[in-house]
Amino acid sequence: EKQVTVYLSPGTPLMAFTWAFASLVNPSLKIKVIASSDFREPPEPIHLPYGLLDSSGIKQKTVKSLNPTFDAVFHLFGEQRIPSVLGINQFKSKMHIFINSKKYPATIMKKFIGSAQYKELPVNPFDPKNIELEILKTISELPTAKHIGFNLTGGTKLMFAGALAASNKTNGVPFYFETNNNNLIYLTDFTFAQAKPIDNVETFFRVNTNNFSLSNKGFWNDDPGRNSPERTDLTNKLWRNRNKIVKLYTKLRLYNDNPGKIFDIEKGKIHAILHQNGKAEILIGDEKSAFPNWPDFAEYLSGGWLEEYTYLTLEPLLKSGLIKDLRIGMEISIKDNNDNKNIDWKDQLRNIHGELYQEIDIVFTNGKSLYIIECKAGNVRTADVMKLQNIVSHFGGVEGKGLLISAFKPYNNVVRRKINEARNVNLIFGQDFPKILKNMFS
Repeated sequence: EKQVTVYLSPGTPLMAFTWAFASLVNPSLKIKVIASSDFREPPEPIHLPYGLLDSSGIKQKTVKSLNPTFDAVFHLFGEQRIPSVLGINQFKSKMHIFINSKKYPATIMKKFIGSAQYKELPVNPFDPKNIELEILKTISELPTAKHIGFNLTGGTKLMFAGALAASNKTNGVPFYFETNNNNLIYLTDFTFAQAKPIDNVETFFRVNTNNFSLSNKGFWNDDPGRNSPERTDLTNKLWRNRNKIVKLYTKLRLYNDNPGKIFDIEKGKIHAILHQNGKAEILIGDEKSAFPNWPDFAEYLSGGWLEEYTYLTLEPLLKSGLIKDLRIGMEISIKDNNDNKNIDWKDQLRNIHGELYQEIDIVFTNGKSLYIIECKAGNVRTADVMKLQNIVSHFGGVEGKGLLISAFKPYNNVVRRKINEARNVNLIFGQDFPKILKNMFS
């Protein structure tokens, strides 16, 4: 005989469940299960409910509907909040109970549950037995709760173990959101269902930021000039001539913060002018484009054109439903709890990001993850990569994706190394950029 020890850290809760299940179905083997969700604490044993294998024990109810209505749903709540949103979004329930630690209060979830009742269940996240007992005690105090769901996607592995044990003892319906493939998995019989998508990008911002407001919601039609066919034609023309427009960036940026200030800049075969009356002109080779009134022409030429080109590249995917809620130029501010004034989010999140970032170039969702795009019409710096990483992590959580769109291939070794090491940021650049971007979601 040999003693086998299964160590469940690290890895996903679903991986841990699979090993625990393997242990349960082999009761004749001497299998010990341990886990350590906190690196500061030693591993702790997980006591598996072998009694469930007894035919005389309580049998799990069969899930009759892939989208049942619950009397109450328990959500494992931790640093990542999106799993709880997915559970609320998926099922109708009279009550939502958030199992959390003192470190992660769940009060922010109140604004997502509508008219349902809210309850918070603080536990020791590293004591599965205590978690099980607290859940059972709570259920005993809910006489009308007969159909109970358990959202086991968030929290720690030991919270998962305790909540699963409580679910088994109460004929609950445990489920898990596997977001890579947008699947909902019922852990009673491993039935798969399609998870309901998150269609609005503002949901991600609301759940991952305690107090925020949008000074610019980033809708395309907020700037009527974008719908001009002549402007679209110029945007496409600048993409084809990006090697020429880059020569004007240094001087153009002197006028970015001064809309309406006249300029006349020429270099090589490109010439840009903003006249006193607001008329804007640009000559690229022998092709001329003119606009009667465009005071912030310099800002557009300095890089705004690439943001609009990226939006137009993604727009067919929006119309086909492959992506959702495409925004451009969204501006975020944070509500100050002290005087209720909207101030730049740098002042509130300085300890998190340490860098000013008032505008998100492009943002959208594919229904399961938040995508944030940073457009660089010129050189890409290491600071650009780090900033995008931080923004994606904060607003998109672990499932957030960052795309760094560059008009040119970055040749700086440090920049390329930073991008290769970034878990949540991908680089797209050069001539094939539109094709690559479309293929990502097609």
